[in-house]
Amino acid sequence: MGLPNDILLSAGDLHIESLPAKRKIIAGLDIHVRRGQILGLLGPSGCGKSTLLNWMAGLLQPQKGWQVGGTVRTNPVLDYIPGGVDLIFQNPSWQLFRPTPRDEIENAGNGRSPGNLLETFGLEHLMDRNIRDLSSGEKAAVALACAARREPSLLLMDEPTANLDVEKRELLKEWLLSEKRKRNLACVIVEHSTWLLSLCDEIRCICEEGIFTCSPAEAEERMIPDLPAPSATPGPAGYDVFLSVENLRIPEIKGALGRGVSFHLRKGECLGLWGPNGCGKSTLLGALAGLWNGKGKIIVDGKAWKKRKDRVGNCSLVAQDPQSQLFCFSAAEEISHPMRNFKTFSRDYLERVLCDFDLKKCADRSIVTLSYGEQQRVTLATALASEPQLLLLDEPTHGMSRAYMESFHAMMETYRQQGGSIIVASHELPFLEAAADRILEFHDDRLEPKNTGARR
Repeated sequence: MGLPNDILLSAGDLHIESLPAKRKIIAGLDIHVRRGQILGLLGPSGCGKSTLLNWMAGLLQPQKGWQVGGTVRTNPVLDYIPGGVDLIFQNPSWQLFRPTPRDEIENAGNGRSPGNLLETFGLEHLMDRNIRDLSSGEKAAVALACAARREPSLLLMDEPTANLDVEKRELLKEWLLSEKRKRNLACVIVEHSTWLLSLCDEIRCICEEGIFTCSPAEAEERMIPDLPAPSATPGPAGYDVFLSVENLRIPEIKGALGRGVSFHLRKGECLGLWGPNGCGKSTLLGALAGLWNGKGKIIVDGKAWKKRKDRVGNCSLVAQDPQSQLFCFSAAEEISHPMRNFKTFSRDYLERVLCDFDLKKCADRSIVTLSYGEQQRVTLATALASEPQLLLLDEPTHGMSRAYMESFHAMMETYRQQGGSIIVASHELPFLEAAADRILEFHDDRLEPKNTGARR
């Protein structure tokens, strides 16, 4: 029997398993996606949300190690290319292949004007930049513009707001509402953030208790972390200046970093970095970690950091894309690697870290089979395993559910109380306000303190 025309996809008692281990990822799911519907999918990292989107996009094939069961029916319109199904991955780099945003969007399809889409997603000033030079948020906006030009009937988005600044998140909301009204666009959104909850007609939660529908209020309760109020006197006694950055500048970079930035970081302090996509937050963290050759001075404990070897054992960077810094077969091997390098390996410590980051059940699985959030936790655990004095975090909460964000915040506090210092870049202002003693905000040509509720 065919589907009613308003139903795009219908599945009853859906089961998805990963072969050959027969690891069950989705079990007993009933789901229907209608034209003009915005469906939200929530749940902890590793529960199967991204796998479900990949199935909807037709990416889970038996010959690639997947077994799918249940009653599945799809509307023929989803078979159209372009115009059927479109998927925005968690990592936008996975779907950008051409030199510039203009090239990507012009070759995305025959739909609406590329110029209009550049304006819709705030990309006018980036249209002829090299894709490789864009920030993760700018790449995410390009991927969204490409999908918009293809004008799909069903749009699947995996954590679309995680890389976007506040302005681009609002642009995305406006575009989704407009497309739903004009074209009856259907959209399935996987999120750990509450930014798009108000747009959802239905919200489904995937968790250990099962799969159920929840209200926006229930969803917010499950998603918004309960982070402790800022303590009055963070850090160990003394609270001395640990890091001093003096006129650090990277000539080939525009904006504040091109002109030069200066700031300090105290021992045991957490410093937040805030600003729009492409302002230089990730570049600044990379320069501190020795990945950029900047001019100016970086002084740590009275000693100048001039070469990369000065950072070894003293500084750890957790990049935005966890896959860019995972090299071992399993989570256990990855976390053990720095401990073996520095001859500090301890089986008891490894077991404790795996438990602290809730990685015990997937410790011996291949890294590539872990979810984005699980990979993120592996990189965080690995960064801490070398016991650095300085921890640099670039969007560390990307892919984190409420429970993991709460435990991660507690770990940051423990690390700081033991004398470690942190610089964290994030678009999640509530997280920064709870975690950071101070927040520095990037403007067009300067870096200055942000007036928020963060600790002083």
